[in-house]
Amino acid sequence: MRVEVDFVRAGYFWLPLAQDRKIPGTMRIADGGEITLEVVGNFDLGRTFNEEAQPIARILGHVENEGLVTLDNCFYKSKPPSWTGGIVKSQLHVARALFKVHYDDLEPVLLNELRFTVDGLDDWLGVSGISVEDAETGTWGTTIRFQLPEAITFDWGDSPFKFSFSFGATMPGSVLTEARVSQKAYVRIESINPADIVEFTAFAYKITNFLAFATDAAISIREIYVASSDLTYEHKDQKQLVQMRLFYASRPFSKEIASISWHTMLFRFQQIKH
Repeated sequence: MRVEVDFVRAGYFWLPLAQDRKIPGTMRIADGGEITLEVVGNFDLGRTFNEEAQPIARILGHVENEGLVTLDNCFYKSKPPSWTGGIVKSQLHVARALFKVHYDDLEPVLLNELRFTVDGLDDWLGVSGISVEDAETGTWGTTIRFQLPEAITFDWGDSPFKFSFSFGATMPGSVLTEARVSQKAYVRIESINPADIVEFTAFAYKITNFLAFATDAAISIREIYVASSDLTYEHKDQKQLVQMRLFYASRPFSKEIASISWHTMLFRFQQIKH
């Protein structure tokens, strides 16, 4: 996945079965979604220095600016022996980071929704809620109207998943000299019954591959958010799903951001939407 600005957060980390043993560390997420955790010491419980470092299924943490985080499928990249004395740091590779939530030691990560965008998605869809009208001849002015486009949903028959293109927007605040409306398209995968996170990411992989074929470009996933019916909050007397940020090294990934335009695509959404 694309992470244009390195994501660095300091905090405390611990094993789900050793919550009283929190150790300081820093997690880094680089472009491509590669996640590294550096901690002071290590997470070993009663192991001696000459034993082989074992993979760690899950690490929990609390980090600056983000709060709770669950790190899954971790293994040591470097693990100096603690008997050397002084401050010893270990580095771990992390396969997946999920913010705003803690999962127990063997608790599966079950979701109801995954939402993401990819390079060039808005250009491929060609759907805009923005319209511009010039003033009548002889006057100076422009009228800009915006209506958030409705989601485009597809029927997958007996599939447990519902797939759609949805849209979000940022609206102008109270300004005197500038007004800006920004629209962004997302791919949304939903399931009525909770499904394992691996099923969702496998579906996202297939969609991204299809869009790479359609745009004839090496595109990458951006901005992944997931939600579960088990994690909600109240807003205006209605239950809303908590949007949890997800990072992982999704494929395909190209370090270079492709230049995407409608005239270089193999086909566009408007040509196949029916």
